[in-house]
Amino acid sequence: MTGAFSGTTYTLNGDVVSVKPCDQNIKKTLYMTEQMIELANIGDADREDVGCGVLYGIIRDAAYKIKKLAEDERHKHQDKGWWDEDCA
Repeated sequence: MTGAFSGTTYTLNGDVVSVKPCDQNIKKTLYMTEQMIELANIGDADREDVGCGVLYGIIRDAAYKIKKLAEDERHKHQDKGWWDEDCA
């Protein structure tokens, strides 16, 4: 997923879309977790000692836990009809 946030719009693969504030926060969270996972993977590959491995392992674990919570919340919004499917 390639995206960036600005105000109440979300840029997803080059398309700018309006997002409800509650959904925007979930989308930001999902974007952030992808960045955390990417950082953990790069950092782990580049590490030179065990301490860095622990650090990037914790970042990766936290990212996946946060991502799961955000995905669950997104599904709840979808079930209630609050989620803008064009932005999913």
